[in-house]
Amino acid sequence: MILAALLVLSLVGCKEKPVEEPTSEASSETKEESSVEESVPESSESSESEEPEEEPEPETEDTAYIYDDFVLNIPSAYVDLVEVVYGDPDPNTLFKVTEIASKEAAVADGNSEDDGSGYLFSIAAVSEEEAQGLVNEDVPGNRVFAVDQNGIYYVFRFPTDVRFYRSTPEEMDADQDLWTELIAWANSVPETFVADNAGLLTEAVLDPQPESKTADPEEVLAEDPFEGKWACGRASMEIAKLGEQYKAQVIWGSAADTATYWNYVLEYDEAEGCLNGTGEMVGRVFQEDGSIESEEHTTDQLVTIRLNDNGNIVWEDLIDNAGADMEFEYAAYQPEIPAVDVIADEYFRALNSDQTPASAALVVLRFADQNELWNAPGAEFRDQLLAAWESLSKDEQQAFDRVFMDAVSIADNAYADWSSVQTFIHEMGLEDEFLALRESPLAEKSYDRLKAYTLTMGNSNE
Repeated sequence: MILAALLVLSLVGCKEKPVEEPTSEASSETKEESSVEESVPESSESSESEEPEEEPEPETEDTAYIYDDFVLNIPSAYVDLVEVVYGDPDPNTLFKVTEIASKEAAVADGNSEDDGSGYLFSIAAVSEEEAQGLVNEDVPGNRVFAVDQNGIYYVFRFPTDVRFYRSTPEEMDADQDLWTELIAWANSVPETFVADNAGLLTEAVLDPQPESKTADPEEVLAEDPFEGKWACGRASMEIAKLGEQYKAQVIWGSAADTATYWNYVLEYDEAEGCLNGTGEMVGRVFQEDGSIESEEHTTDQLVTIRLNDNGNIVWEDLIDNAGADMEFEYAAYQPEIPAVDVIADEYFRALNSDQTPASAALVVLRFADQNELWNAPGAEFRDQLLAAWESLSKDEQQAFDRVFMDAVSIADNAYADWSSVQTFIHEMGLEDEFLALRESPLAEKSYDRLKAYTLTMGNSNE
């Protein structure tokens, strides 16, 4: 039954699947030449001497699908495995391609036909403004790749999670290689689509032009009212709740090559509704390459951090009154959950036995911080993390496992016992970057969440 279903290619739109009829001048010419060759009578003598030259030409490797004068070529090996839909889900979508077997298996298990199982990619036409917005906001699953003569841009849309579906683990294992082939082909479509439509499209690259964005109280995602990123002029503040305590860092850049850092550990005062704590002030001078040239430490700093009636942070430096008349506004928004392939490449595959524990720890800390996992919706990230793990080969999973706990040991000590690893890290030339990450409260919380998600994923101890 499944085999029969795989031989059916469903199409929605104004064109039918081209089976025997030529879909381009090239295929027409091939058909005419083939007909002429077949009409020439053959003798037994000529067939013996010229047989290699008169073999019929192989069938075309691609089947062309046409919509609005655009051609999408699908390799013959995949033609009966995929469904091509035209103009769906909206008229701006030229083609949408789905693996039939995944869709049918999902439906057989009681899922909706529209749940996205088997979705490989789609190609859509959008305005320049919409295309620029996709680039500015770095919207996952969207790649602007071409433009036509009328200034219409074309977007390659793809799933940001795994849409491969089978009813049983045995079927999943049996068809995993095929699914991997389909994904590899799908990833090549933007380049081939431009080449196949050379008279209509040219390759396009848009650079991000981010617009300034003011804080919206409804977009504050942190459950704790103090936690997050805050900004006031040239000064920035980070606050993270770590266990029962809070950590805060204020950075104030007084010039291009100098900055002052206040690093605090704080407790919540229920009676006053504020954070009180102590810490140190560090003045740093930087070289042109961004490395630290010199620094000066001042300990025994005292601070109170409170929220005012506007929901903004008031910083009360009780030693030097550095925060006088300063009001920090919320400046953090929900980050995009990293795509499955990004997690696989930049986290799981990025850790391997060729690295030292310190360099592996830095990979983990960077990934957590750059993706702002302190603020990422946990359930969604956990699903992406697991899907990325399952996309790895067994060898890749084992390579990660061999390095991960050593990396965790270094990263844990970077926050809890810096003196135990500082000399080792300094000798490797990694101290400045480690220092920036260990002083950032939100980087620490991002790392804690990544570590927890990884250790409870259910696979990392295989």
